[in-house]
Amino acid sequence: MGSTAEAGWCAARVNLDKFFTDIEFIKDELKELDDVYFSLQYSHEQSKTLHNASAVKDLRSRMDADVTLALKKAKVLKLYLEVLDRSNAANRSLPNCRLGSSSDRTRISVFNGLRKKLNDSMDSFNALRQKISSEYRETVQRKYYTVFDENPDEKTLDLLISTEALLFVAIPKDESTSLYFRPTPNTIPPPFDLYPWSKRMRFLKWHY
Repeated sequence: MGSTAEAGWCAARVNLDKFFTDIEFIKDELKELDDVYFSLQYSHEQSKTLHNASAVKDLRSRMDADVTLALKKAKVLKLYLEVLDRSNAANRSLPNCRLGSSSDRTRISVFNGLRKKLNDSMDSFNALRQKISSEYRETVQRKYYTVFDENPDEKTLDLLISTEALLFVAIPKDESTSLYFRPTPNTIPPPFDLYPWSKRMRFLKWHY
């Protein structure tokens, strides 16, 4: 009887050790997710002060990469937690690990803490994405008003944001005048990337 109880305790101990090994791995992944969040937050603030076209373009590429990485990590972490949850349920079939046992309460407490941490991290990340999107929309609207002395309607504003096109500037050979292309929902502009940054920003002197 004593040997059976001891064997059950040893099995519970081994499983709990394995559990905490998995927990440390998930914590490391959550830390990396936080690092991506702070990187995106820093890049967003930095984007407000940059005025070099190449630097801004590189920064936006990094921001896009951070968003993609964060979403990928969050998806993987969700899968890890689902596996861990199933492992907790299976663990209750072992001696000394049944529902309500010390081992089970420890697992549930740690698991709930990790799940809350992931949810909080994603809430913060989504709030930051919304802030970036909202501020970018306001910036585009302000730039449009500076050029045309009127606010764009919602369809035009959506077009400008989706194509990253605020203004197309054709520079004549004598460069005495500049011709501006006014994007509208009924006018599909050529790919904005075809226009050199010098031409895109010649008039505004503002950068994305």
